[in-house]
Amino acid sequence: MPRSPLPPLRCLADLDRLAAALTDHERSPRFHQGGDKVSLADMERLDRILNHPLHGIPVVHVAGSKGKGSVCLLAESLLRAQGIRVGTYLSPHVNSWDERFRVAGQPAAEGSILRWVDAVLEAAGPDTPPTFFETLTLAAFFGFREQRVDVVVVEVGIGGRLDATNIVEPASAVVTSLECEHAQVLGPRLSDIAREKAGILKHGCAAVRGPISSSSAREVIREQARARGASLWEWGKEIRVRRRAEGFRLWLPEHEFTLPAPAGGPFAVVNGALAVAAVVRAAQRAPLRWEPREPAIAEGLGAARLDARCERIHPNRPWFRDGGHTPRSLGGACRWVAEKYGPPVLVLGLQQDKRAAACLRAARPWIGTLIATPVPGDRSRRPEDLAQIGQELGLTTRTAKDLRDALDQANQLAGPQGSMLLAGSFWLVGAIDLAEFSNGDENWSSSITCS
Repeated sequence: MPRSPLPPLRCLADLDRLAAALTDHERSPRFHQGGDKVSLADMERLDRILNHPLHGIPVVHVAGSKGKGSVCLLAESLLRAQGIRVGTYLSPHVNSWDERFRVAGQPAAEGSILRWVDAVLEAAGPDTPPTFFETLTLAAFFGFREQRVDVVVVEVGIGGRLDATNIVEPASAVVTSLECEHAQVLGPRLSDIAREKAGILKHGCAAVRGPISSSSAREVIREQARARGASLWEWGKEIRVRRRAEGFRLWLPEHEFTLPAPAGGPFAVVNGALAVAAVVRAAQRAPLRWEPREPAIAEGLGAARLDARCERIHPNRPWFRDGGHTPRSLGGACRWVAEKYGPPVLVLGLQQDKRAAACLRAARPWIGTLIATPVPGDRSRRPEDLAQIGQELGLTTRTAKDLRDALDQANQLAGPQGSMLLAGSFWLVGAIDLAEFSNGDENWSSSITCS
């Protein structure tokens, strides 16, 4: 039976229609329940057809349970501070599809993105189309070659070993952190997850490992590095940090820096240090025009903008959004807001595969009321179920029918002085139109726009 024709791409919004027409693992409940098997065969085939678009371009490849998007954006900023033209591929986006395709520090032009996607679909042919994530990944790689970037920074989607991005040959590869997430896809133990994420280490690359508490997971990453001949720098060994009131001191082999803390909430120092290490390591393996100079590194860290990482969304109120959806990331964001502005009203939506009870246990010491709301899409946990878990943990809870309703309730509870944190999913926190907050109108909730 012939496949239905794919929808024409006239604007970025049409990528939603393309996602519906192709296999979309990002939003597929079946995939996140471990029901879909994946391989790199189609990616490798299309990479050959497209003549290996990233061949000869140094790549920084970043995996991890949390912090990988922040490390990518910080690495981009570090490179750009020394005049290097960078292509950065991120997933998921926060506000708009074009955020996934960054060239020289800005989202690529709409027309260019659509043309790159069309080029990939044409190369694939009508009978064997790639998945949606494979399409976007190859489109980014194709576009970065066209844009003549000097370096490419790539964020892994899920896992690492079988992720669509793992056709690259990185100059440096980073595993930022590990938590028990996507367990039905990656495996139930931290050592299983470590093995999948360490799958991005390639022969001869320079590797960086962030703070990981599990000794067995750390040993798995060491084993994978040894097996692939990858030189590994580890947190607490080759990478050492001492926090200071105004920033942090960073020690790397043959380098020592005193640096400001970048934006990004409670994990900013860790992410900043890992980004510096990743770029230093890449420069050791590839002919980059980048020097480990402290003033330029400080400038790069300070210039990075990290959307939805403890990001303030209201000019007059302590209202924040954060994409955190693991116990460590959500608990850290709640604590960060609470210690600065008092216990926040937590507006939370979680996908079905997230560890709701563990997330709420981590958040419980730091929050006031929990408002449970659905996440856009088909994978959302029911707000009523999330609220029930909160009640069993002793939290005061409410439910909302959608994000608009949740923010209205938060406005009533927090008042003009109270704090609020919107968290749990990038799909959720990206559904709010920040322009509605820009004038500081205290009656914003009557006209707030949520997509």
